[in-house]
Amino acid sequence: MRKFITTHIKVIFSTEFIFVLFLFSGRYKALLGFIPIDITLLLMIITFALLITKHLKTLVIQKYVLYLTLLFAILSTYVFASSVYSYSEVQAHEKTFRFIFVTGWAFIGTLLIIKNNESIYKFLTSITLIAFIMTISTIYNFMFFNTGSFITGLGTNYLGTATTISLGILIIYSAFLLKKETKKV
Repeated sequence: MRKFITTHIKVIFSTEFIFVLFLFSGRYKALLGFIPIDITLLLMIITFALLITKHLKTLVIQKYVLYLTLLFAILSTYVFASSVYSYSEVQAHEKTFRFIFVTGWAFIGTLLIIKNNESIYKFLTSITLIAFIMTISTIYNFMFFNTGSFITGLGTNYLGTATTISLGILIIYSAFLLKKETKKV
């Protein structure tokens, strides 16, 4: 039990956990409306800084990462070029900017942060922890604030709640099946 707790505490203080918080920031952003800076932007900056400070010395960029980054750059160029034909120039530039930087960091950050089995474990465990917290929040809201309409967790809508909890369940179920399969071999 002690090993389980220390392992999960290490996960909470990992770059992978902060990155998962960035990826799921849209799910709980409404709860943090009192923060004067956009939480997605803040977590993007923090994860980028953590990658630079902690992992830059040992960072080895594989060839496939370069190919996928080039593919994303081509897609971003297409998105930028297509924004010229938009009816609203301001909205087009804002969406293009968000796509290139936020989606770009979600895509490229995943390639750079998740580099081995330990990183994958921390990443998947982080998603499961977020899903668990959202599940507890949803059950609490159902028990004490049930208005007969949609039940939500952590301030997100029902789709965000369902997606996050389902992803956590899929990860746990997959881990269970893999562990069961490994015991057979």
